Amino acid sequence: MTACSAQPNDASASQAPSSPAASSEAAPSTQAESTPSTEASPSTKTSAPASETAAADEARLSLTKEKPRGVIADTDFKDVKATEQSGKLIVADGGCLHLKDKGEPTLLLLPEQAEVLNRQRPGVELDGTTHSVGQPVTITGELAELTETQEKAVQQCHPHGKVLQVQSMK
Repeated sequence: MTACSAQPNDASASQAPSSPAASSEAAPSTQAESTPSTEASPSTKTSAPASETAAADEARLSLTKEKPRGVIADTDFKDVKATEQSGKLIVADGGCLHLKDKGEPTLLLLPEQAEVLNRQRPGVELDGTTHSVGQPVTITGELAELTETQEKAVQQCHPHGKVLQVQSMK
């Protein structure tokens, strides 16, 4: 398995084009916190079962400021080998969004165009559709493993179980 590698997440780093989820014009609940990190060297990558891969080789991760926290990547995950997984959208470890199916909750890595909603009924807006916490969802995406640097960037979410790169939700 190839792991995602994180890039520095500071003002001097080159930035991907602005998205609604990271724009300064977005609601405060969707602005991501800046988490300093360093580039992961190949020696920090870990291996995992062949059933898990990470196609977003240069994904930089950040957290939204308010709960529920969303882990937002600087990519859309369109190049991953996607499968569908169904479950319930929940807020779990660290107040972060997860998918609950059988077993432990799965941390969601949301694409850059996702908007985490901190309303009376929290949830995620993706591709023009709102998905509320507590409702069943079907997610198209791929299981991934985080590098040590990425784990540190999202440590508030306790990323010790499965991680799912989200392409779409329905």
